[in-house]
Amino acid sequence: MVEQKEGYKIVTPGTLLATAPKKGKGIWVYERKTYSKYYGILKRRGELIEIQPINMKYYMPKRGDYVIGIIKDNILNFYIVDISSPYPGYLYYFDLTKNAYELEYVQRFYKIGTVIYSQVYQVGERVKLTMKDSNTKILRGGRLIKIAPSKIPRVIGRNASMISMIQKMTNCKIAVGYNGIIWVSGENMDLVVEAINKIERESLIPGLTDRIKEFLENRLKEKSGA
Repeated sequence: MVEQKEGYKIVTPGTLLATAPKKGKGIWVYERKTYSKYYGILKRRGELIEIQPINMKYYMPKRGDYVIGIIKDNILNFYIVDISSPYPGYLYYFDLTKNAYELEYVQRFYKIGTVIYSQVYQVGERVKLTMKDSNTKILRGGRLIKIAPSKIPRVIGRNASMISMIQKMTNCKIAVGYNGIIWVSGENMDLVVEAINKIERESLIPGLTDRIKEFLENRLKEKSGA
């Protein structure tokens, strides 16, 4: 069965996804037809099909994902990073910066306990992270929120509509990791936490964006005393 919810397709185990064999995750092929393994969100990328389980508790790293992690150890020439996954992230010194001559200077900012917004660039025997991408950075101050990784697409919204709206209305800076970790900094952090928890609880209910907007408007009015 396929269920449409505000632009997202929810499938149940055994749903026929294609009448030809396909490659991807969360699927299985029987008699040259492709079916869903899980109850989850259907994603299509060209010829690839992925089913993201709705009740997924742990993050499974994928190349290209942005993740938020905490440096837990410094061994030889790399850092071990907790990315809230069964697999730790490995951040090698040479992946800290594009400019080799800056490496010694940059290293002083990476210590045990440092929170980073990094990118997964290799998934194999080790999950390797990089800070060379222009979007990656060290996250200072603020607050970390943990939600189910499967709910992250709803927090971001189509074309980043949801997260942009929350940032604009709360005047907060927000970084979202696909591993289910969200960093928030600003004057209305508590309100952002409430909004994100509401998204996680109500992610499958239609009209989510409008409900979150109304929720934020009401909370901001209460705060201002209007």
